[in-house]
Amino acid sequence: MIYLKPVKIIVVGDSGSIHSARFICLLQELRYRIKVFQSEFCYVQDEHLKKANINVVFPYNESVNGNVLEGFPPFFGRLAAVLQSHPLIYKKFFKFINKYGKANRRRRVKNLVKLITSYKPNIIISLKMQNNGYIVSEAKKILGEAFTAKWVHFSWGSDIELFGKDPRYKKEHLPKIFETLQGCDYFLTDSYRDVEQAARFGFSGKKLSAVLAMGGFDLNQMTKIRSKNYPRNLILIKGRQDKMGGKVFNIFRAMRSIAQELKPYKIKIIYYNLEIKEEVDKLKKQYGIDCELIPWLPYK
Repeated sequence: MIYLKPVKIIVVGDSGSIHSARFICLLQELRYRIKVFQSEFCYVQDEHLKKANINVVFPYNESVNGNVLEGFPPFFGRLAAVLQSHPLIYKKFFKFINKYGKANRRRRVKNLVKLITSYKPNIIISLKMQNNGYIVSEAKKILGEAFTAKWVHFSWGSDIELFGKDPRYKKEHLPKIFETLQGCDYFLTDSYRDVEQAARFGFSGKKLSAVLAMGGFDLNQMTKIRSKNYPRNLILIKGRQDKMGGKVFNIFRAMRSIAQELKPYKIKIIYYNLEIKEEVDKLKKQYGIDCELIPWLPYK
């Protein structure tokens, strides 16, 4: 009888991201032993993330869906729990903590080093380069030859294309991008574009092709939704207009040019910036397009 030890994986990613949560769920289905390392100082737990061990600095909400929170100083956890009943103080507390977190990024690097040393993972997967890929790169430098795990970096759309090429970010981020890609063993990405250009940005390991960054869908849930025969005249638009790549104004220009064709449709604009409200009012009043701002929408 052959006994195989379970593969131990540390996923360095954002526990509040549905993309990270769905990707972690895939690994859990394959029965890997997973620890999630939250690189940022504050965090939330996405509703899809279940029965996961999440290493955080401290919790500002309770553990949900059977997730286990670990790695935080108990003092901060107790203080946060007490302050939750005082919203104004609680808000100021977290404003201070966020500031403290930015000034103490090195603390999270050291925490990751400790986790790698104690857990001894077979594989480390970093999801998205800025923050997560960088922090693994820093931990690897500290550990040196003691960093024995295989490192897979999963690159998302803006990792190289925005931060490695845009003049606003290039100077600061390009050296870190090269360092991250030179350090990882395997490269996974959400676009064939980045599969091809990875080598130009320092990668010399094994490319693992392109897959969906958001980890796929629950097929059983999708089947139930389709069986309800919802109307097919709804269009959702992600309403971001920002320096990080959100270009919803381009979509609005396209909508104005086909205003008549859009008459049968209801347009819902989600995850929007407040500065687009005036433009949406114009689409309704001047072009007769049925559009509405939706402040929050669950993925389901």
